[in-house]
Amino acid sequence: KNGYDCLREIRQHETLRTLPVIIYSTSNNQKDINDTFEAGADFYLHKPSSFNDLQSAMRKLIALQRKVHEKTTRENFVIAVK
Repeated sequence: KNGYDCLREIRQHETLRTLPVIIYSTSNNQKDINDTFEAGADFYLHKPSSFNDLQSAMRKLIALQRKVHEKTTRENFVIAVK
């Protein structure tokens, strides 16, 4: 099962439906990003190429986690590093 399938299953399960889901993927393909947004992921993080970028992305996610109960929009869905 891939991450997209897992996300869809989580969103269909009554007790897991509200669980925050962050997609962490090597794909930077716009279709993959759109599909996971439409399936209900809270954020999408393209895997960074360096450890420093990963640390930066994690800091952003921690800050955004406080806002996860707000509706994610396409504008704030992808976590950009740098």
